[in-house]
Amino acid sequence: MKTLMRNKNFSILLIGRLITNIGDSMYYIAAMWLVYKLGGSAFYSGLAGFLTMVPQALQFIVGPIIDRYSIRKLLVITQLFQALLLSIIPIAFFFHMLSVTLILIIMPLAAFLNQFSFPAESALIPKILPKEHRVTANSLMSVAQQGTDAAFNAVSGAFVAFAGAITLYTADIVTFIIAASLFAALNLSGNQSGNTPQSLGMQTKHYFTDLKEGFQIVLHSVLGKMLVASAITNFVFGAMMASLPAYSDSLGGSEIYGFLLAGMSIGSLTGAAAAGLFERFASGI
Repeated sequence: MKTLMRNKNFSILLIGRLITNIGDSMYYIAAMWLVYKLGGSAFYSGLAGFLTMVPQALQFIVGPIIDRYSIRKLLVITQLFQALLLSIIPIAFFFHMLSVTLILIIMPLAAFLNQFSFPAESALIPKILPKEHRVTANSLMSVAQQGTDAAFNAVSGAFVAFAGAITLYTADIVTFIIAASLFAALNLSGNQSGNTPQSLGMQTKHYFTDLKEGFQIVLHSVLGKMLVASAITNFVFGAMMASLPAYSDSLGGSEIYGFLLAGMSIGSLTGAAAAGLFERFASGI
């Protein structure tokens, strides 16, 4: 652990991951509540949840892009573009131009840009760390992602209750700017993409070749079977998150929304902590 944290690049990646996840949690919770309050119906929060989840289903198209371009530039650019997109919300609110339609347009765009972060960070691990430290590093990155998601969903719910969704958006913009500054400080020698310049036609051809190979690997492994169960689980979770603002409002308002999110976060963290208890059970057979 101490050896890993002495590595400047890894320290930047880990702290950047934490800050990015804080921003993601704040953005998602604020957007869901704001869409529900502006639209006045669970239909809008459901639509918002759907539009936010769709880019996650398209994450498979990100891998070949990460393999061919500077990871540092991708991280910096995606963080800054997310900050720029989300700044439209408080600006529109200030000029009394905020609408459900505007939020529903921005949500999937910001969510798509977010799909670059974790795969890009994971792709950097083998480039900046020796083999004996990579497993521990990947574990820390996963904990940083899953743990902060749960914890800051709860914190974001509390912020919505006491400060309002627009204030949360403003704080979210700051987190993305800080993350971009951190990623810009990465010291990566050489061409991280590992490729010589190619024409657009050749890049497109190699992109779809890599994409096809990735599909074949997944579909012919245990991961293909796991995708079915994951899809069902995500469907149920997505439906619950979409209906949560309306349900919370019927019970008392944004304070209840915050409490329910806190309860879900406690459950998620407890489940993650108890995962080791199931290690002795066979899986993937």
